[in-house]
Amino acid sequence: MAMREVARRLGVSAPSLYFHFASREALVDSLIRDGIEELAGAMGEAARIPDARAVLHAFADAYLRFARHNPQLFSLVSAPAANDERIFPAAENPAGPIVLAAMSRLVREEDLIPIAGVVWSMVHGFSTLILAGRFPPPGDPTEALHRGIDLILDGLAAETNDVH
Repeated sequence: MAMREVARRLGVSAPSLYFHFASREALVDSLIRDGIEELAGAMGEAARIPDARAVLHAFADAYLRFARHNPQLFSLVSAPAANDERIFPAAENPAGPIVLAAMSRLVREEDLIPIAGVVWSMVHGFSTLILAGRFPPPGDPTEALHRGIDLILDGLAAETNDVH
């Protein structure tokens, strides 16, 4: 969307936008940064929960709630972009540390990255599909998401018990 269109939708003049943002890219960068900070804040409570399974449920709840309450911002924050590394270095990802810390208490070290990726991908994919209206589970979507997380964790626990 061009700056002129953004200005029109905001009810301001295009030149006034340039007073605050040098370019369309600068405006988008600012929106992405703000969205990341908001998402990190929403997930911050999850990081303080002592039980690892409950952390993953709270992470999923916060992620889905953010997506549902901010669909355009969620899409902007999670969309691939050519300048992602400049805006959002992987090391600053708010979800990564939360998921990794919880998963490190539940899985073997060699399984940490792949399983954390699966859980995060499931939460992200679920949120994206819900927003797109492509995956309307029966009942409460949050309960369905929790059930999926529990199935993964229960399967991992059963595998660990079978090994020992």
